[in-house]
Formats: sequence, structure tokens, C-alpha cells
Amino acid sequence: AWTMDTPDTFSRLLEPTGNGGQAAAGRPAALTSALTAALTAALTAEVYRFEIERGKQIAGNLFSAVLGVINCRSGSSGACANALLNQGQAMPEGWYRLRTMRIDCERGDFDIDNDGIRRQPWEGDRKGQAAVIAARACSDRQRRSHHDQGLPQARRGGLSKTGHDPRR
Repeated sequence: AWTMDTPDTFSRLLEPTGNGGQAAAGRPAALTSALTAALTAALTAEVYRFEIERGKQIAGNLFSAVLGVINCRSGSSGACANALLNQGQAMPEGWYRLRTMRIDCERGDFDIDNDGIRRQPWEGDRKGQAAVIAARACSDRQRRSHHDQGLPQARRGGLSKTGHDPRR
């Protein structure tokens, strides 16, 4: 389900890939623990972020300025005054763009795939979305990870102490 993080952003967490935290047969316990820690630390979310395209706004303002100069040189004083009042009125275009955000709960940083900006701290997100997602999801994942690590292996798999699955 999508969650509104800020007035300009929405997100939904993606499930981690892999074996869901279950120990794989033949995999050493230390490796399983390291994989569980890595899955717990890393979050991947699909995010919609409102992005503004300022290129057309800048071009519109420059065009308006050129017309204003022409009006002031050759037109009446009223046309010149009107041209000056309309400076900077070109509006930017904006839309919601779907992106993939990767958050590292242990390092406290995030990255948005293919945005051309390096990984940065949560606080570096000018929209505030990374910190909101981290506050909501990192503590919950760490809590679940610590809870799962404290349970006996047989109980994690749904088996009783005798090895019998009580659901059947």
C-alpha cells in the first residue's frame, strides 16, 4: 500500500529479495547471520516524488525580459511599465515521477537510483522523504530482526519442539 510521506512524496516498501530471513540448507550460521543483518539494514522503496522542471520557466522568463527591453525602448511608458510588472511570471512545470530509493538503516543514508546524485545522509533529502521512511521502517525491521534472532530455529519455521508442524 502507498503511504503519503510528505505533501510532495509517496512511498511503498518493497519486500527484500532472498529467502525471507530463513537459514538456507548448507549455509554456515555466520553467513546466514550476516545476510540477515544486511537485509535488515537495507530498505528498498518505490517512491513518487513531485519534481519541478525549471528549464521552461527560465526560458520563459528570459523571453519575457527580452520583450520587456524591446517594449521599453520602442513602446510607450505604459507598455514598458506593464512589461516590468510581468517579469518572472513564467510558471514551472511539475509532475510526480516514480523512482527507486535505497535506504541503509545502519549507515543512515539513502540513494535514489539513476538521479545522478551520490548517496547522502537522510537529512540531505530536501523533500524529507528519506528520513520519514527510515523513521517508519528501519526501527520496525530492527525490532523484527532482534525478535527473530531470539527465537529457537524450530519455532521460527513453525515446527513444535518435537518437529511436528502444528498447522497440519
